[in-house]
Amino acid sequence: MLEIQNRGTMSYATRPATKVEKESLKETLIIGGSVAGAAALTLASPPAGLAALSAASLSMLTGCSSLAGKIDLKNAAEDLQSNKGFVMAAVRQDGNALQHASEQLRGDRDVVLAAISKNGMALQYASERLRGDRDVVLAAIGNNSYALKHASENFRKDKDFILTAVSTNGLAIIFAATELLEDKDVVLAAVKNKGYVLQYAPEGLRKNKEIVLAAVRQDGDALGYASNELRGDKEIALAAVRKRGYALQHASDKLRGDKDVILAAIQQAGKSPGGTAAWNAGGYVLKHVSNEQRRNKEVVLASVKQNGHTLQYASSELQEDKEIVLAAIKEDAFALQYASNKLHRDKEVILAAINQDGKTLQFASPELKRNKDIVLAAIMQNAYALQYASNELREDKEIVLAAVSKSGEALQYASPELQDDDDVVKAAVWRTIFALKFASPRLQKEYNYEHRHQGRHQH
Repeated sequence: MLEIQNRGTMSYATRPATKVEKESLKETLIIGGSVAGAAALTLASPPAGLAALSAASLSMLTGCSSLAGKIDLKNAAEDLQSNKGFVMAAVRQDGNALQHASEQLRGDRDVVLAAISKNGMALQYASERLRGDRDVVLAAIGNNSYALKHASENFRKDKDFILTAVSTNGLAIIFAATELLEDKDVVLAAVKNKGYVLQYAPEGLRKNKEIVLAAVRQDGDALGYASNELRGDKEIALAAVRKRGYALQHASDKLRGDKDVILAAIQQAGKSPGGTAAWNAGGYVLKHVSNEQRRNKEVVLASVKQNGHTLQYASSELQEDKEIVLAAIKEDAFALQYASNKLHRDKEVILAAINQDGKTLQFASPELKRNKDIVLAAIMQNAYALQYASNELREDKEIVLAAVSKSGEALQYASPELQDDDDVVKAAVWRTIFALKFASPRLQKEYNYEHRHQGRHQH
């Protein structure tokens, strides 16, 4: 094998090239560098004593760190577009590069299979013969269902082929012949692979219980494409919400008031992945239940234990239920905001919240924001809770010292008098020099003077 030396954008071999190698690289081959971008590999006239690499050698070396990057087959020399090894390397990087291969290689089964394994839509660039090759087309559909659009027309009318195709990728059904879209076997096979393709089935098959049940078992949200009658079928609704709790929104009004269906939906929502998706899944379940079930303590308690924020969808009576609210707060302290005004005045409830996050003090009643013990507890959990304390307590030196000793920048929430207090500002600045910007102009000036003076004295 030739040994490569790289000099800037130029790459050369360290021994003379063979006749085959010289003939295979006559013009410029473009290789996009993984770091530097597109780099021109000019090999038409190499310096004396150096010769160009063959296309086969280059294709083998494109994965090496020295030549790593994208092969631009479009701008490669014509003989490289006809070089199987080089084209294979190109389509393995980008299946659509097949369009720039020679006509002969677009009819090469190995090359086309390599291209469609990267991008099924590359089938459109294959020869007519290969677009009529059952195995090649199925491989393309496995990568991208839309590849069927570019297959031989005969395949779209072939039931056996379509059954195999939709079992591989259910979405391929959209390119099946009209008569096959209305075929129960075809639709059933498709929804078992991708439940949501139920939306492409004709109305008659969306009334078919076997098909709809198969669809919702694969994708609960497929319930939204079922007939109105089947949205009211308890067996189907239970199957849907057990797959995805959020699917409850598609059930009939009657089933959105059914405790069994609702509890199954809440239970599934609690198994959702963390983050916003989980919040939405859990939250929307209770949002879509009937008003009667929003007053059902068992249902609401199950919901808030999974996601405290669902307290917002509970009835006003249950937003005033201490057991419910404490369970919601335990799951998420900020669920306190949805509790009744009565419970915003409850010391036990407020302490339960601020012990998790002091900033929930903002939801406490005005009288509890004046309670020194409550405010101190909030500040000990989060110094920035000082901003929610009453004006009287933001003037309380003990309270403010507790806050700035924990986080100096909490000084911004102190009263103007305490922002001018030597002890308070000193405690804040000891925590962080950035707290000084919240001190009074007098103390800012004094502090800056002292530090400049100390600097000169030290020098």
